[in-house]
Amino acid sequence: MITFAFMKYIIPVVLLMVMVSCNDDIRNGDLLFVRASDSDFSQAIDASTAVDGMESFDHVAIAMVKDGEIYVIEAAPRTGVVCRPFAEFSAESGADNIVMVHPNFKFDTDIVLLRALSYVGRPYDFYFIPTDEALYCSELVYEAFVDAGGNHMFQTVPMNFRAADGTMPQYWVDHFEKTGMKVPEGVQGTNPNQIYESIRQISKQNNKK
Repeated sequence: MITFAFMKYIIPVVLLMVMVSCNDDIRNGDLLFVRASDSDFSQAIDASTAVDGMESFDHVAIAMVKDGEIYVIEAAPRTGVVCRPFAEFSAESGADNIVMVHPNFKFDTDIVLLRALSYVGRPYDFYFIPTDEALYCSELVYEAFVDAGGNHMFQTVPMNFRAADGTMPQYWVDHFEKTGMKVPEGVQGTNPNQIYESIRQISKQNNKK
């Protein structure tokens, strides 16, 4: 078994990544990544967090299956943390833009889903500060995926808001000027691309065995 820099624990992983076309494929605890769009918010996230050689995502949600119905638990700017039908999520995001990941490492789906649901009603974290009550999308995933002892299964990394050329995208300059806060550059946090890439790399290494 191997470790990867973004994960805290040595765990075997098999990763299945598919475009969501059949709802029957979705399982409890699956992660639903949404491809970056052409909105200003999405493009700012893409500029700051994209990984070379990998398609870029600006959002991630957690799948839940209950009584034969599929739901997503997510932290979104428009709604805050909500649990809503997958059909609504898919219609809003565009089915072709959703990539479903079966993170086949050992985790208790009951713990993950109960923790995720416990945050429903929280506001969206427009400041990207991990110590407040609000949550952004990948922060919800980070907080939900814990083991029985409450240990996080994903690590945080120093957040980067700068583009690949080192400049600060104007979107972030304007956004944080409006909030009266400094850009939280270097503050520990997460993003959808980091979570996606951490799982992908572990799967890639395991598949070489």
